[in-house]
Amino acid sequence: MGVMRKALFLTVLMMISGLAGCFGGDDDENNEEIVAVFTYSPATNIRAGQTIDFDARDSLPSGVALTYKWDFDGDNSIDATGRTSDWSYPETGEYTVELIVSDGSKSQSTTKTLTIVDATALPPTAEITSFSSDEDCEGEDVDDGNYIHIWICDLDKTMSDRVTAGEVDVELDASDSTSGSSEDYVSKYHWDLDLEFDADGD
Repeated sequence: MGVMRKALFLTVLMMISGLAGCFGGDDDENNEEIVAVFTYSPATNIRAGQTIDFDARDSLPSGVALTYKWDFDGDNSIDATGRTSDWSYPETGEYTVELIVSDGSKSQSTTKTLTIVDATALPPTAEITSFSSDEDCEGEDVDDGNYIHIWICDLDKTMSDRVTAGEVDVELDASDSTSGSSEDYVSKYHWDLDLEFDADGD
């Protein structure tokens, strides 16, 4: 009788050990970090009363059932749910938009500030004055144009040298930009010097 009980105990113990990985699988999946990300369109020159489309499809992790909650006016109440939504602001001003993404056990939020302008406002024009070296590496004048063109001359290199390093100061001038109408003025200039990286998340 004792031998049978011992054999039964060992059998149950082996079954529990084999199922341990099954019970722990969901925990591994839920350990993925939640990253709340959203974009909106139009991204600039948003007018009062204009419909804005919000999209949280870039939130992570992908392939996991996530819920999305939106607070469009910063009052800490949920205005909409779903991965995409739209909203409009009847008045001008700055509004904080918050997105809360959850997988049911943990959540993460992110915020962005939108500036709403008057419905009759004219969009400004952005213009960067061209900048070029005065001369090329052979002492010839450089043609003017709507671009930034810098010559770095390392004349000690040979034809087989493919890599060189240099440092140069570039002056960026946006004074040719206009506000859109004579009744308005440009109050801020924002420079994005790395087109491969979205520093402000717009």
